[in-house]
Amino acid sequence: MTLSDSLVAELDAARTSSVWEHATDLAVIEAKGSDRDKWLNGLVTSDVTKLARSPGSLQYGLVVGRTGKLQADLRIVQGEESLYLVVPRTVASDLLATFEKHLIMEDVELSMTALDV
Repeated sequence: MTLSDSLVAELDAARTSSVWEHATDLAVIEAKGSDRDKWLNGLVTSDVTKLARSPGSLQYGLVVGRTGKLQADLRIVQGEESLYLVVPRTVASDLLATFEKHLIMEDVELSMTALDV
């Protein structure tokens, strides 16, 4: 097998395989409700409205403060009836509190769980 054959094989594996990651340093904030997409779209840097609506679709984004200071990076995963925000566990409680402050009249419910896998 030549170097280029090896590289082609690795790239093919990256496209067709999944990655298992030890995730004890992550937490998940679940957002339910009919307004979740529009509400979250105003709080993160990525365009949540363009997230594919099939369960398992993933989008990467950032949470920034009013002055643009980075608060956290996050992965937004489309679920059946929810959006799952995968965030660093160290900032999850603060992010949840920030998100809850931005809930006024939107139909959005938030809850948090830690990942232990």
